[in-house]
Amino acid sequence: MISLGEMRNGFAGSWRILKGDPQGMRYFDVSVDGFWRSFGLIVPLLLPVLVGVAAERALILSRTGMDARDFPNLLFILMQILSYAGAWFGFPLLLAAVAGPLGLATRYSPLVVVRNWSSLLGMVPFFVSTLLYAVGLVSTQALAFLTLVSLIFNLYLGYQVTRIAALVPPATAVGIVFMDLVFTLLVANLCDRLVGV
Repeated sequence: MISLGEMRNGFAGSWRILKGDPQGMRYFDVSVDGFWRSFGLIVPLLLPVLVGVAAERALILSRTGMDARDFPNLLFILMQILSYAGAWFGFPLLLAAVAGPLGLATRYSPLVVVRNWSSLLGMVPFFVSTLLYAVGLVSTQALAFLTLVSLIFNLYLGYQVTRIAALVPPATAVGIVFMDLVFTLLVANLCDRLVGV
């Protein structure tokens, strides 16, 4: 079970890394046990994910004019959770497969640990944006803008995490972040196709 202390450290370390401070690494347990524990963070992250799912459902209904009673709610929720879990667990597997050629063999574990924990900080702008939309405080157009800002924030956070945790040059960090983004989009697209919305 992830403790509040670990979550505080995750936020603090991620914030320092976002600002380009390598000392942020001191906040993370990059041992073998810490590596596996970091994946348990998916549990507390489910709440903001579900808020995002609710906002996505509302957006689809607004865009398509579909009757809410005809919407495949259960399948949609399951596929959205599967999409998130697929990216959460799938990208580290992909990264493990290319770690050798990319020269990440010795830095693979720290990179995955910090990537996982930085999701706490990265989730904040998405959570706020989708929550505001879900409760009707912002328009669809405002949500699109806020989502773009959140994406840019997360791409920069991912770049800093990769550069600092993996000790790679900027160009390599950009490539890894781009690979992560493409993989996540492919998983999400596959799940959307399975739902058919």
